Amino acid sequence: MASLQSSVVFSKIYKVSSVCTRGCLAGSTRLLSASPRQSTVLRRYDVPKSMAQQQRAFKKSKAKVGGKGGKKGVVGQLNPRLTENFMPDHLNMIEVNGRMGGEISSLSRALVAINVSSSPAVLATVFVRIGVEKVPVTDLCDILAEHGKPIILDCSVYPEAKDKILEAVNQETAFEAVIHGGDSIKLVSPKLTNDLRKKLVSQVKVQTNLAVDSIKQIRNEAHKTALNATGYSREVQKKAADNVHEMFKHHKAEIDRMARAKEKSLQEEFNL
Repeated sequence: MASLQSSVVFSKIYKVSSVCTRGCLAGSTRLLSASPRQSTVLRRYDVPKSMAQQQRAFKKSKAKVGGKGGKKGVVGQLNPRLTENFMPDHLNMIEVNGRMGGEISSLSRALVAINVSSSPAVLATVFVRIGVEKVPVTDLCDILAEHGKPIILDCSVYPEAKDKILEAVNQETAFEAVIHGGDSIKLVSPKLTNDLRKKLVSQVKVQTNLAVDSIKQIRNEAHKTALNATGYSREVQKKAADNVHEMFKHHKAEIDRMARAKEKSLQEEFNL
């Protein structure tokens, strides 16, 4: 009986040590009581994916997008090899990718705000200048939105900012903001005309161009850093610079896809 128990404990310790040696967890004493099933779960989810595993996932997504039966106009995953840090002391490729991804997220919020539906999302990019600061209109008033009804802005918290809110909403959205009794503002839906659609499409182009300019600046900065990094061969410098450019192309393709999708949704919404 004692030998059987010792063999079970040895088996559990072996499972824990095999998990820890793969970089999963540092302490093994906490896992000595773990069952074999728990050890399997830890091994499966807590161990970081190797570069080979990431590459296989990338190729699989690429096959779904561009291969036979793939979806048109869909941007696949970023090749994980592009985020390898060849020169960690000079250029963090993961940070460069994160900055470009942040511009994509900002563009996504800006595009959501360009619409004519009665949704609080239209106010996402509206700011009011209070003193020397620009304050989001959503921080200055309560938004009352019911399905099928106009949006009401309750400005009773900051009534002194009502006129500025009124002006900002009229300038930054397609809605007509009007006084709605007391300290409230009502957003009147615009007439769906072809001129309005063209105006909104032009706003989409402005926002997408701003996003492209931002990721171009990030690319140029990273490209210059890669080529001027000291202590690395010219081959390594060029490889890092090429990876930055490929990363830029990936995010640029995503921006183009978002712009096309937004213009298509506007066309369907207006149905002109």
